Amino acid sequence: MLERHAANSEKLENCLTQLKSMPMAPKSKMWKFYNTTRAAFTELDREFVECRRLKKVTLKYTELEKTFEDCVTVFEQWAIMAALTY
Repeated sequence: MLERHAANSEKLENCLTQLKSMPMAPKSKMWKFYNTTRAAFTELDREFVECRRLKKVTLKYTELEKTFEDCVTVFEQWAIMAALTY
């Protein structure tokens, strides 16, 4: 359970690293995608507290994890588009 959450945290950090390495023009537009991804992780992190309390992965955590994965995928796709465009 802890490894799973740490891997998700690492994905968020990778998104931030990608964002920081972009030129200014695409970076300003990519912040919207990063903020959506970060908000999804914040919700995931809140549910992780409940998972630790119950000592099991909840259904809500699994659903939020899927949403977070979708946000990361969208961010990465747009990062590729931004790299090709700028």
